[in-house]
Amino acid sequence: MFIQILKCISGKLSRLFSNLKKATTHADDRVKQSIEMSRHFLKYQN
Repeated sequence: MFIQILKCISGKLSRLFSNLKKATTHADDRVKQSIEMSRHFLKYQN
């Protein structure tokens, strides 16, 4: 019984962590994109 509960919890935690990883990588990509866009924009302004 106790082992089943632990397995369930660990499964939920691992799913949560994978979702968090996806979210952070997505955010990183967005930040990189915006940095590239601003660099591009500044290059054309000067």
